Amino acid sequence: ATILSSEERDVEKVIEKSHEAEAASATHMVRSRLDAEKVVDFLLSMPEDTTFACDTETTGVDPSSESPVGNGRVVCLSVYAGPDVCFRRLEYGVGPDGGPPVSCLWVDTLGDEGVLEEFRRFLECESCRKVW
Repeated sequence: ATILSSEERDVEKVIEKSHEAEAASATHMVRSRLDAEKVVDFLLSMPEDTTFACDTETTGVDPSSESPVGNGRVVCLSVYAGPDVCFRRLEYGVGPDGGPPVSCLWVDTLGDEGVLEEFRRFLECESCRKVW
């Protein structure tokens, strides 16, 4: 095991925080039903050949004995549709050249109960190709 000095641990913390900030700046966070409605409209308007990488985190499920499908509670949802998709348009109303791309979507489903319900349109849309 490597033993770090106090100064080295402080540097490690700064590096870790900068990585967290970098990841957060490349992620559009959805926490309200209004924002969810806009994002879902945007997702549904994308070209038919778009493939969405989706992931959910759930609670109240024992993965060793049951599937999360139809069980437990969805805590959050993440969506990625490639580097050409820029969710910044939803945040600022400008195109991708208005800042760094925001190509990751993170959806908080614990706060506003309507957020997950709004995403049902996207999640159940059979013409939207999704991989899990």
